Amino acid sequence: MLCTRKTISGHCTPTQLLGFNLIELMVVIAIMSLLSVIAIPVYTSHLAKTNRLAAEQQLIRIATALERYQIEHQTYIGATFEQLKENNQISNGSYHFEIISLTQNNFVLQAIPNDKQKSHDSCNNLQLDSDGKKSSCW
Repeated sequence: MLCTRKTISGHCTPTQLLGFNLIELMVVIAIMSLLSVIAIPVYTSHLAKTNRLAAEQQLIRIATALERYQIEHQTYIGATFEQLKENNQISNGSYHFEIISLTQNNFVLQAIPNDKQKSHDSCNNLQLDSDGKKSSCW
């Protein structure tokens, strides 16, 4: 408590005390708690959507690289992430990518979420094939 003016004896009079009382602090804590209860789930949901969009973009980049590989080699067979010069995971680690199948004329790619991403997102694996067919979460 702060005192703006002291009496002759050095004590503060009750009307001169400045500061917060317990009720005011409890109200502030309650308001902050309510805000965090609302904000944290919204934020984690937003992060999950952002990570899913990044995985979709990476799948499209890998598919484009596979198309370039097929033009050069007349087949998808034998293509690897190293040859395609593409990463097999997102930089934040929320998804990793796999080439499910490669044939002469077709491929299937898959983005697999890590455990943390699975817990915040209703979508599981994302898939993209050479015909442009996508899994239901796109």
